[in-house]
Order: sequence, then C-alpha cells, then structure tokens
Amino acid sequence: MKTIRLECDRAISIELGIQGEELYRIEKQINHLEGVGGLSFIEAGRLWNEIKTNKLWRLHGNHIHSFREYIEKEMGRKYTGVMNRIKIFKRLKTEGFEIEGIDYSKLEKIANLTKSMPRESIIEILKVAVDKPYRAFLDHIRNQQGKITTDNCDHENKELFSRCRDCGKWIK
Repeated sequence: MKTIRLECDRAISIELGIQGEELYRIEKQINHLEGVGGLSFIEAGRLWNEIKTNKLWRLHGNHIHSFREYIEKEMGRKYTGVMNRIKIFKRLKTEGFEIEGIDYSKLEKIANLTKSMPRESIIEILKVAVDKPYRAFLDHIRNQQGKITTDNCDHENKELFSRCRDCGKWIK
C-alpha cells in the first residue's frame, strides 16, 4: 500500500492500492481535460467510461452505492453530462466517425439520436452538423424525423403561459 495525499476541501490521506492509484490518476486527468475544453470532452468520456465499466468508482468506499452517486456526490458533476460524454465517446468516436470540428451541443444531440440509426444516416447528420448553424441543424433533424421544421411552421398552434409575479413560476 502507498499513501497518497489527495487535495480537496480539507487535506486527507488515504491508503490506496494499485487500482486506487489508477482511479486517482484518471480523476485528475478528467478534471484537467474538462477544464481545457475543445475535443477533450471525448477523452473525458473515454475515461468516465473506463471508471464505469471497470467499476473503479467503488474504490471511493462503501458509502458510495452507485456510479450515479459517485458522479454527483464524490465528483460534484451532473450525471446526465457525464453520461452524454460517455455516449459521444461510445457511439461516435469508437465507431470511427469523424467528429472533429463539431460543437459539443450538436454531438450530444447526435449521440442521443444514433442508437438505432444506420451508419449512412449518421454520416449525413455529422456533415450537416459541420456545415450548418445550430438552429438549422435542429431543423434538419426535425425534418429527418418527419416533423415540421421551425422555418416551415406557421406557428398558429400556440400555447399561452402566465407568470406569477410573487414566485416567478410559469403557469400554463
């Protein structure tokens, strides 16, 4: 066993085995990558996937019962954001799709749509994601799904909402 000093709100020392040292190294790398931006979220997705697949999150102790609890309580991240990074990595990067130059928000949308799509359709959507602004990209997806696009809609089927001045809640 080796003692490693972890830096957090208060300094603590934890006895870690080989797997624990690997988890600490991965967590440190994730924190760096997510701070850098760019395509680093894909690499962060790969690392999150490694922690999830190998159940390394269990090394944080018996008080952590699930990967979700580990993400939210130990790492201070939003679970859906981490899962979106994993989806982008697993569904797009590992399948060999060219995703450089595509904004994270578009990749997130594509990753959530592509589970049962044929490869040709995914390639087409990725090309549209590179070429068009976000709103046009969303309209293309709506068109592919057989829905009315926002620029082809007459906007006659409206919903009206009221807002409470006291609490700020929107009411239908």
